[in-house]
Amino acid sequence: MKGLFIKDLMILKSRKQIFFVVAFLAVMYALLGMHAFAMQFLGLLGASSVISTLSYDFMDNGGTFLFALPFTRRQYVAEKYLISIGGGVVGLLVGLLVVGFGVLTGTPIDNGELFGYVALGVLIAIIMVSLMIPLEIKFGAEQSRTAMFAVIAGIFIVVIVVAKILPEAIVARIVVFLMHLSQAQLVAGLVGICVVLVAISVFLSDLFLKKKEF
Repeated sequence: MKGLFIKDLMILKSRKQIFFVVAFLAVMYALLGMHAFAMQFLGLLGASSVISTLSYDFMDNGGTFLFALPFTRRQYVAEKYLISIGGGVVGLLVGLLVVGFGVLTGTPIDNGELFGYVALGVLIAIIMVSLMIPLEIKFGAEQSRTAMFAVIAGIFIVVIVVAKILPEAIVARIVVFLMHLSQAQLVAGLVGICVVLVAISVFLSDLFLKKKEF
C-alpha cells in the first residue's frame, strides 16, 4: 500500500502550481475577513485534489495494469480514504494558518466562531469524500459528478420535505436542543456522524470495486 501513497503524492506534486494559486486566493479571502470561506475552501481543495487521482488511475483502461500489481482492491479503497481524509485535514490546517495570518493583520475572530468553522469544514470534507469516492468508483469521473449532484439535490429535497411535514414546535425544540449542546457534545456528535458516513461509504466503495471489471 506504500506504493499507492507514493503514486498519489507524485500525481499531486505534478499539480503543485494550482495549490500555490489557491493558497494565495485563500490568504486574500482571510485578509478580507472571509475566514469561514478561506478555511473550508482549503479543506475541500485538499480532499477533492486527492479524490481526483481516481480518474488518473482508471484513465485509458489504467485499472487493468494497476490491479495487476501486488495489492488487494480493499487495500486500494483504504488508501484512497486515508489519503483523501488526510488531504482534507492538511487543507484545514493550512486554512487555520491562513486565518491566523488574517487575524494578525487586523481581522479578528472569536474562538467559538473559529471552532464552528473548523467543525463545519471537517463535516463538509467528510461528506464530500464519503460521496465522491464510491460514486467515482461506480460511475467513473464524468458520470460521478452528475450522480453527486443528483444525490445532493435528493438530500436537500428530503430535508425540505421533512422540515415542512414536522410541526413547528418540534423543529423549534430541535434547534433549542442543538444550541444548548456544549462544545464537547458537539465534537462527540460530529465524530459519530463522520464515523458512520465513512463506514457506509467504505462498504459501498469496496462493494463497487469488487464488482468492477477491467
